[in-house]
Amino acid sequence: MARYTLSPKVSLLGLVANGWDQETDNNRGKTAGFKLQLFPSTMLAVAGGVFYGPEQDFIDGAQRFAADR
Repeated sequence: MARYTLSPKVSLLGLVANGWDQETDNNRGKTAGFKLQLFPSTMLAVAGGVFYGPEQDFIDGAQRFAADR
């Protein structure tokens, strides 16, 4: 995981993981994700992110995508 602050109002977070919802990974593929955070004022933070990677048992080619805001 890495975080980079572009300015006092914008930061990025990126990660590479063995999976997104299993304690023990169910395949050999990697999951990647990033999150963008905006701080328009001291009282408000807005963020959105995505994850992408294989999440089926023993199959590295079945890619899934999740987005959150």
